[in-house]
Amino acid sequence: MVPEDEEHMIREALEKLDIRGYELKAYLTILKLGEETAPTIASKAGIPLPRIYSVLESLLKKGLIEVRMGRPRKYRALPPRISLIHYVRKRINELTELTNAVVEKLSSYYQESEGEREPVLWMMYNIDVGVERMRHMITSMDTDGFTSLNVNVLKKVINTLAKTLAAKKSSIFGIAVISEDIPASIKEIVERTKNIEVKILPTGIVNMFEVDLSNLMLFGKNYVIHSAEWELIVLANESFYHGYWRLAKKIKDFDVEKGATYRTAHHWLALDIIQKALQNGYNVFAKIKGFKVKTHEPVEVEGYIKKLLITNDGGIRSIYIEDKEGNIISAGGIGASIEDIESRYLELTVQ
Repeated sequence: MVPEDEEHMIREALEKLDIRGYELKAYLTILKLGEETAPTIASKAGIPLPRIYSVLESLLKKGLIEVRMGRPRKYRALPPRISLIHYVRKRINELTELTNAVVEKLSSYYQESEGEREPVLWMMYNIDVGVERMRHMITSMDTDGFTSLNVNVLKKVINTLAKTLAAKKSSIFGIAVISEDIPASIKEIVERTKNIEVKILPTGIVNMFEVDLSNLMLFGKNYVIHSAEWELIVLANESFYHGYWRLAKKIKDFDVEKGATYRTAHHWLALDIIQKALQNGYNVFAKIKGFKVKTHEPVEVEGYIKKLLITNDGGIRSIYIEDKEGNIISAGGIGASIEDIESRYLELTVQ
């Protein structure tokens, strides 16, 4: 005799596998009876006799029972260890094919919002879904990004980040780990990833992630906020730079190499590349896109970097380049006010 709670669990499991109603009753009855005729199965299972044959036919098609031909026909269950596993695998394949087809169709309907729109914050009440979205943002990253994460979340994305940066050698990434130290497994991965810089800050409390100066994620205890709002991205950048990046202890620097080109949308992150290159005695040729500070007109300049000016409080962070006409041009970051250019994209070639 099967305990009541155990039979309830079995029924729930089979219903989730799309074996329900009369099929469920018939299948469990056949398992208990062994080899029997359709009328007997119908009687024992409490199934109307006119319905039993269509029910048995369905179980046959699902590969859960077999029939012995003759007069009268008799039915028996196939060994669940074989038949049920085969059925589940078949269902998985069917669902996978169906999901792929639906995703392809739905993707054609899905469009990212562009142009003018009302401010938008997207909320996800599932941390794992947020992490999966973060992985997608990493693999889709165009130039660079930064993050402050605790070790638990960082573990879930560090492999994706390292593989992406290995493939996109001109991209760079800054990580502030909210911890007193990082596990050896993470340390090993970041040590072999050249275009990544890592710092630790035990007192950090905000888990954030941003790429390309265009997509931001903020992690709460049991929810995730995703936004592309410019004002929020600016706020996140300033908060991260002054509250995390400047204060954190560096444990892994960018491995700046001669002949390499680095692309970034984050002016403050470019400073670390430039400083390391100049310290190593290299020249840095820069292409900068942005806006003229005085007129806010779009502008592109290029030339060799002559010097950096970074005040102790980080309030002034200026790059000075000399263009081909010999003009010295200063470039600041978002919201630049004393420089000539507000930078939005920097391409740095180490020579």
